[in-house]
Amino acid sequence: MTAFDTDVLSDLAKNVSAIIVRASAVPLAEQSVPIVVAEEVMRGQLSAIRRAQTGVGRISLEQAYDYFQEALSVLRNLQFLPYTTVARAISSLASGEDSGGNSRSTDRGHLRRTRRDARNPQRPRL
Repeated sequence: MTAFDTDVLSDLAKNVSAIIVRASAVPLAEQSVPIVVAEEVMRGQLSAIRRAQTGVGRISLEQAYDYFQEALSVLRNLQFLPYTTVARAISSLASGEDSGGNSRSTDRGHLRRTRRDARNPQRPRL
C-alpha cells in the first residue's frame, strides 16, 4: 500500500510529470490517501473558492472551481486510510510534527509505504 501525502496530491492535480510517472508505477489498487490528507486538500480548495468569491484570491472563481474539480478527480480513484489516534501519532513523528501538530521540519517524503495488516490485507496497518 502506498499512501500519498498532500504534496503528491497537489502535484498530481497540477500534472507534474515526475510525480505522475512515480505514482503510475504504483498499481491503482495499491494507491491510498489518509483521510486527513483528503480533508486538507478539500479544505484548501474550498478556501481558494471563498477567497475568489470575495475578490481577495489570486485566482478567478472559475479557476478555483477548476482546481476543485481536479482535486476531486485525483481523490476519486484512491482508497482512503481511516483516521485513528495511533496513526496520527505515528504520522506526526514521521513528519517531524510536535505534539501540537506543528511541523518541526520541512523534509517530507512524497510516496510513503505502509505495511499491510496480516489479518486484513485490504487495510494497511499504521
